[in-house]
Amino acid sequence: MAKAFWRATGRLRTEHCVQDSFKRNRAIVRMVYWKSPNRLLDKASPHCCGAQSKAHEGHSSMKASKQTITVGPSLMQRARHASVLLGSAAVLALAACADDDGTFRLIGTAQAQEAPAANPDAAPAERRTDPSSATAPEPQGSVDVAELMAEGALPDIVIGDPNAPVTIVEYASLTCPHCAQFHNQVLPDIKADYVDTGIAKVIVREFPFDPQALAGFMLARCVPETQREPMVDVLFQQQATWTRAENVSAALLQIARLSGMSQEAFVACLQNQELQGQVAAVKERGENEFGVRATPTFFINGDRYSGAMTADQMAAVIEAHR
Repeated sequence: MAKAFWRATGRLRTEHCVQDSFKRNRAIVRMVYWKSPNRLLDKASPHCCGAQSKAHEGHSSMKASKQTITVGPSLMQRARHASVLLGSAAVLALAACADDDGTFRLIGTAQAQEAPAANPDAAPAERRTDPSSATAPEPQGSVDVAELMAEGALPDIVIGDPNAPVTIVEYASLTCPHCAQFHNQVLPDIKADYVDTGIAKVIVREFPFDPQALAGFMLARCVPETQREPMVDVLFQQQATWTRAENVSAALLQIARLSGMSQEAFVACLQNQELQGQVAAVKERGENEFGVRATPTFFINGDRYSGAMTADQMAAVIEAHR
């Protein structure tokens, strides 16, 4: 029966609506027929990648065919939108159990690599960034660093030396193309010049705007702590593949299996309501306490920068905070 149900929903598309009514705010999730379905869930959230003025006003919207996502500034809307995300993550878990033939296509690999032993006689590595060639963007605000680094619903996983003088906190969504661009193209250079040298540390915090991103972040929290960073890396590297897959659940399960996670553990992870609430709480705290309205948003020693930056621009910002 389960297989028949999910095969039937292959002709359905998920439509997430958070709508304003004249008397109250409503949040609904409904399934609508689609003539030519390509995937179960739709594109990245409209809040991704520094949506301009409306995002900074706390209100963004997107209309793409029959799908509409509108998020208003009220607390009721935000709470109801969170409930939409949480319920959809459980749907993804159930869909993963409906694979027709039990096979999965390999869509990504992640291999842990040991850093080569340091050679004291080796020449210094060539820099990968040139901060002098870029102008550091002006911060769009600032927050108290002690409050930013205070313990939240989920523990921070620090990339780099915890005692590094420069702290980079990124609020990201796994379905945001500009977040993927940062992780795939910019962060490797920042790591080489600033993280690996002990100048900066990076903390990635969850800010999912849709069910796919929520599910991905939950999976990254269900693997051992040492595998979280590689899991997030693969999800960003393979973003164009798994977010557009005909069966998003199967695609996520394949990535999870690369870390050694079984299908049973995968389903249990996405049905973990406590973890769902914790991820949602990280997002709510970023929005309510620190003014995060779009992804990616970076806090560099407390100064807030929204939107994409080149490696040289971020290097210039880091140099200004050293």
